[in-house]
Amino acid sequence: MRVVLRVKAGPMAGQVFEFDEPDRFLFGRDPVSRCALPDDPFVSSNHFLIDVAPPQIKLHELGSKNGTFVNDVRYGGRKAPAPGVKQADETDVQLRHGDRIRVGETEIVVEIRSEAETDPDPAERQHAETQCHSSGRLPSFSDPVLAELDPEELPTVDPSGHPPAPADPANPMEKLFAELLPRYQPIRLLGEGGMGKVFLARDRERGGEEVAVKLIRPRGGPSKAAIDLFLRETDLTRQLRHPNVVRYVGAGHFGDDLYLVLEYVEGEDLAALYAREGPLPLRQAGPLMVCALHGLGYAHRVTLETEVTEGGRRQRRSFSGLVHRDLKPENILIGGVGKGRRVPKIADLGLAKVYGAAGMSDFTEPGAVAGTPFYWPREQLTDYRFLKPAADVFAMGAILYRLLSGKFARPGLNKPRLSFHQVCLTVLREDVRPIRELLPELPQGVAAVIMRSLANDAISRYEDGAEMAVALREALDASGAGPRRRAQA
Repeated sequence: MRVVLRVKAGPMAGQVFEFDEPDRFLFGRDPVSRCALPDDPFVSSNHFLIDVAPPQIKLHELGSKNGTFVNDVRYGGRKAPAPGVKQADETDVQLRHGDRIRVGETEIVVEIRSEAETDPDPAERQHAETQCHSSGRLPSFSDPVLAELDPEELPTVDPSGHPPAPADPANPMEKLFAELLPRYQPIRLLGEGGMGKVFLARDRERGGEEVAVKLIRPRGGPSKAAIDLFLRETDLTRQLRHPNVVRYVGAGHFGDDLYLVLEYVEGEDLAALYAREGPLPLRQAGPLMVCALHGLGYAHRVTLETEVTEGGRRQRRSFSGLVHRDLKPENILIGGVGKGRRVPKIADLGLAKVYGAAGMSDFTEPGAVAGTPFYWPREQLTDYRFLKPAADVFAMGAILYRLLSGKFARPGLNKPRLSFHQVCLTVLREDVRPIRELLPELPQGVAAVIMRSLANDAISRYEDGAEMAVALREALDASGAGPRRRAQA
């Protein structure tokens, strides 16, 4: 699917903005806006934001003075509406094909186009079958089977390590795996959310190794181009090999439905550790972040290869590094807990684009405002499509800031019950508070590393995770807060 925003009237009439991958579109007077109108008195500095995850498209009104009209209904606005104007209660609206967006003299028409679907050539078909660990077309799992799964019905596992018994056709979870993923023996449900369900399973082809299987249910069914993007991104992430990065085992699709198989990390994530223990001492938080940064830096610099179709032909292409795009405490997993050590592992590398390819995004998911945006640099809103490793550096600095101080780096993000548009405006407009104002005892060298990672201008930050890891390790060693033994990295 392709989303097109066509400017029909106003100073930018004739401009066309096209999206075939997840992206964001900021409209306002601010020069960093994708559509900037500095001279229109009806336009606020940051007027509205459109989140695109084809075919999904959602408009977020950002608390503008005059509001945003969609099909002659006004959303938001600090001024009272004119007599006879229909005012919506919400500030967000899901957009559809043909919708008209109007601010002042500017009118934008939304188009959602279907791409022509063609049967894959033999090379593409073979590639897809390899990804699925199976041949032939399998039934979809986005049916009532997933909804029927009940934790009380989960099967028990023989601790002796003997091969699992044949699937019980009366058990919905075993039936699901037997039909769609016979390579994996399900153990239990680990969690579920708006993007699907995650199961712990045994990999029959790898000696019974425990893995996490994510079953993803796209909205409306992804296009062939979206499935190709999903396969390409997961093909890249499967090549990552680092002790501080969660390993990808496999990925594929069944018709319109997607799955991922990942290394199972027994332990907890950084968010759970923080929730249990509160702000961490530098001697604990610092080495954890150094190790996580080593894994991230590896992902930023590694050379990966995948197959792409260009000019109707499949060929191998090299790609230099991956940008995570969605770093937060929840996707830094802590393994080795209970074994006398804590080994951080970066999770969900590449999944931001994968979920976008499935018609999902961190904006369109329920409850997203509670997590990710609090660790974003400004370019996450203004230049999402072309994010560089420095965006991940900002997120890691913001995570370390929170771990040490108990506060978010931008003061406005610490207010209770923030609305989505308030979070976005804070990210766009507010500077980071110097961490030593909260922690005057923090060593100057460590504070300098954190504040450089949180610079507004991406060029002023560390280039990537590897550079930040070296700087943080040196600052910790100089302060005497480095690890007592060699860190896992």
